[in-house]
Amino acid sequence: MSKTTQKKTISNPRNNNTNARQRSISKKSLWIIAFVVLLSTLLIFWLTTGESLLRQAEMTSYLKNKYGEDFVVKKPEYKNGGLGFQGIWVAQAHTVNSSQLDFEVSCSSSDLSACSDTYLDSFFSKQEYDRLKPVMDSMNAADYSVRIIIGYDALDNITKNTELVHIKQKYNPIYKLKVS
Repeated sequence: MSKTTQKKTISNPRNNNTNARQRSISKKSLWIIAFVVLLSTLLIFWLTTGESLLRQAEMTSYLKNKYGEDFVVKKPEYKNGGLGFQGIWVAQAHTVNSSQLDFEVSCSSSDLSACSDTYLDSFFSKQEYDRLKPVMDSMNAADYSVRIIIGYDALDNITKNTELVHIKQKYNPIYKLKVS
């Protein structure tokens, strides 16, 4: 009869402890890497999209507070800023009810309360365009545009309910008529 020798494997407690440490270090490394990747992703998102979303919300709120209407503000762009220069955020907007009445809204990058817009200019330009339509049709003018630019000093004193005739007489806006 032959004797079979069996080898007993004796586990070394030191090896098990080392493996557990390596697994633990490996898990810690994965968590650190995941955290760094997540933080980097959030930072890139904020730099590319986050701030413009914040400015868009501020512009929408500014217009709502000023005119008491709901507006759609498109994605703002940061313009004219650079080394040593504060830029402005500029976006196109329109009322919820009329997407054809497009105008510009802008806000300072440093002072969130310093915003301006051309809503009343566009509103009264559209009114004048509609008023001139029969005249232009009778002249066979295929294409024309009207642009009324109201001075900033007048904007505090007029509303949408102010008559255009009154604005023309009292504030002398810039009046541009282009006929093609």
